[in-house]
Amino acid sequence: MDELRFWVHPAIWGEGTRPYSGEKVRMRLLDATTYDSGVMLVRYEPLSS
Repeated sequence: MDELRFWVHPAIWGEGTRPYSGEKVRMRLLDATTYDSGVMLVRYEPLSS
């Protein structure tokens, strides 16, 4: 994977689930954009081991 993007919505419901399971991968934040609606787009890249 070269890049991981998450859309974060300002709402919480239920118990939630993790988007990925298994091996942990360290990531570096590339960019974060916040929109007027409160939604955020965050971009990460994996760090080399």
